[in-house]
Amino acid sequence: MAEHSPSGPVQVGASMDYPEHERTYGGFVALTKVGTAATIAILQALVLFGLANNAFWLGVLMIVLTTIASIIGVVAKGDIKALVGVIVIGFVLMALTLG
Repeated sequence: MAEHSPSGPVQVGASMDYPEHERTYGGFVALTKVGTAATIAILQALVLFGLANNAFWLGVLMIVLTTIASIIGVVAKGDIKALVGVIVIGFVLMALTLG
């Protein structure tokens, strides 16, 4: 007798594609990490915009660096080393602007 395996929806007994679920979850986690780090860097850029009249270009620089680092993070599948570097640069620029 032929073995019958369901091919319809999971609710009626079809098998699930667990490797695809894990790959999707890994992509979600990677984009969440990059998005969170990029949000922190953008907030730093907004602080630089508001600190002083001459800090406008530092804010623009931070946005450009954040964009480049975010692209690197997405291409590297969630590596946030470049974004952490941009965040550190943002703190240094804020300290220099305030000091």
